[in-house]
Amino acid sequence: MNNIETQYLALLKDVLENGHKKHDRTLTGTISKFGAFLEHDMSLGFPALTTKKLAWKQVVTELAWFISGNTNISWLIENDCNIWNGDAFKHYLRQTKDFKGDWPTTQEAFIDKVKTDKRFAKRWANLGPIYGKKWTNFRGKNQVQAILNLLKNDPDSRRMLVSAWDPSDVEDAALPPCHYAWQVWTRRLSLDERLDYCKKNNISLEISEAGLENVFDDMRACGVPERAISLHFNMRSNDLFLGAPFNIASYAVLLCVLGSAVKMIPEKLSCAIGDAHIYSNHVDQVEEQLSRTQRSLPDLKMYVTGKEFLEYPKLCTSGNSFRNFELTNYNPWPTIKAPLSN
Repeated sequence: MNNIETQYLALLKDVLENGHKKHDRTLTGTISKFGAFLEHDMSLGFPALTTKKLAWKQVVTELAWFISGNTNISWLIENDCNIWNGDAFKHYLRQTKDFKGDWPTTQEAFIDKVKTDKRFAKRWANLGPIYGKKWTNFRGKNQVQAILNLLKNDPDSRRMLVSAWDPSDVEDAALPPCHYAWQVWTRRLSLDERLDYCKKNNISLEISEAGLENVFDDMRACGVPERAISLHFNMRSNDLFLGAPFNIASYAVLLCVLGSAVKMIPEKLSCAIGDAHIYSNHVDQVEEQLSRTQRSLPDLKMYVTGKEFLEYPKLCTSGNSFRNFELTNYNPWPTIKAPLSN
């Protein structure tokens, strides 16, 4: 089974056995290696790893939050996604350390205040210039929209890249971006590949009553994709146990969304990691995960189009609407809990 989970488990094992112990800003300590690469053929299934259950709702909710351009955790909390709470609390403490008065001093009190005081939340639950801001308003430019325009008008462009890293204000963010850039690439499908797509999707290529004269026109009329789309993302730093499975799934959803928006077939997902690390308090959990046998990857069903999601991301994922993105035939091992280092 030569898919991304095989590579991921091998990376975990390699870091455990050959990594270097390092100090880190969280004071937890890590085992780290520099320079890792993972890639996945999307035809093998959706890369939701199976050796521990993926927090699927949180994956799609956070991605919608990024796409919407939002950087305030209030909407995440309203939709039961609490993965940014610790970073938001630390960011709040740094900004208010010299303030006097009755200010929340624990994360629990801070989150309760965010939930109940809209004015407080607007000011202090904002994480600064993180992903959503940079993706949709990098010095006034919506990078996601620019990608879509190129995909539609110049799909062979080598400039379809989104950056979240801006040296001018990176220190103002609650957390400097870990996955700091992503790039898409497309190619034309061969006739055989398009015919194979028709076969797999039960598309008949009989000439229609409209008088189509050749198979290419017929495929176009039937909406058969002409191109495949791939996505690569770069990470400066990656918590391999908690972060990597989440990031892989998130960018795979993004790839499928983009493919749907421009009628291209998702083909390859890849990522490069600079500092690939396992936190010292995750070692037992990693060993448990490595003892498990991977299972077949699931498939992704989307009940909204990529265009709808990109235009109305929160509407497509708020409340129970996150089920617009469904993993089918997903049979993972149980969750393995581990502390998150902020």
